[in-house]
Amino acid sequence: MKMNGLSRSNSKRMRLALALIFLFAYALAFQPIYSRIGEAVGALMVVPVIIAGWLWGFRVGALFGFLSMPVNWGLYRIVESPESGELGHVLFSGFAWILAGVLVGRLTDLDARVKKELATRLYTEEMMRQAYGDLETKVKERTAELVQMNHALQAEIEERQRVEKELAHHALHDGLTGLPNR
Repeated sequence: MKMNGLSRSNSKRMRLALALIFLFAYALAFQPIYSRIGEAVGALMVVPVIIAGWLWGFRVGALFGFLSMPVNWGLYRIVESPESGELGHVLFSGFAWILAGVLVGRLTDLDARVKKELATRLYTEEMMRQAYGDLETKVKERTAELVQMNHALQAEIEERQRVEKELAHHALHDGLTGLPNR
């Protein structure tokens, strides 16, 4: 199914809006969730990263994964003491986010590729079925023509053989009496 430029543009805007909504929801929920579960809240950053990879594919999933590191570092700096500047957990989980974005994005790209190839194959198969049907029709028509021509030729051959017999008879027999010539 092909989309026109306007609906494709709207689809991109919707996907961007969806990813940004999850990113902002994560940022807004970070501090309350951090106060309950601590540093493990950083694992939730994988949700917008996975959504970006799912919606846009490999490259954007990887980009969101990379961009999640400074976002998370900033959120940790807001909720922790500014002197703590420790980036170990942000960097470690950042690589996990990148990997998640890359994997989900790659799966999305492969899914789109498989769907495109499947659609192409289905279209090709349908065209082959139609061509085969057209060929069958042409073969039947041509066969009917050949059978008709064969009957006409057979009738002509029989007529010629009859005429040849008649001529041979006239050559060997008298035309008036019908008696054999000497």
